[in-house]
Amino acid sequence: MVKFGKELKRQQKEEWRDYYIHYSMLKKLLEDSIPKKIGNSDDENLSIKLTNEELEGISTKFLFLLDSEIENIVLFYLSKEGELADSLRRIMNHLDTKQISSESLSSSEVTELDDELARIGYEIVDLTYYLHLNVTGIRKILKKHDKNIRKFQLAAEYLSHRTTEPDSQLLQLYHHEGISALTGTLRHCYEKLKNVFGGSFSYQFALSDEDVFFEITHAKVSCLVYLILRIGEMDDQPLFLFC
Repeated sequence: MVKFGKELKRQQKEEWRDYYIHYSMLKKLLEDSIPKKIGNSDDENLSIKLTNEELEGISTKFLFLLDSEIENIVLFYLSKEGELADSLRRIMNHLDTKQISSESLSSSEVTELDDELARIGYEIVDLTYYLHLNVTGIRKILKKHDKNIRKFQLAAEYLSHRTTEPDSQLLQLYHHEGISALTGTLRHCYEKLKNVFGGSFSYQFALSDEDVFFEITHAKVSCLVYLILRIGEMDDQPLFLFC
């Protein structure tokens, strides 16, 4: 089975790579907590073990870095949602103006708007996938922490505490209203474009039926809330089986 760190690098969108969870960095920190063998002996008594104080120090540093990673992920995610919302708002306003003035769209305008809506649609898919990868990374790295540093179990308490804080960054990963609103507005833009243009209109986006995209996207986003809570489960399943 492909390790998550390699899968994460393979699945990243190149221009967004600085905004994914730095899984390898967090994993390397946790590996420093594993007892080091002396020579070639397999005897556990002949290994260098860290003290409880040293392990607690690693756990504290891990917690600080994970908080920073989540903040980076959430702020990027919200900024991309904002960019997409602005793009859709401009298109909606343009189409509303045309509809109110009873102006028709030229074929070149329709092509240009269709291209832009297709770009937005595929970026919504990319953003959903971005969230999925990062949520999976958070779940897996928390599980790895608890496996490596058994005396300082963190996962359950971390998720419980961080999601009840009033200014929680992690809590933003539980809400998918933004993506749902974007997909709804995208649908409305296509409907308006069809109405303003008149006659037959063939979508560039979403394979043979635009509804396929909306149904799949809503399903993918909805499963993220479920996935992040399943600490320690589903690890033997293919990475994207549940979304």
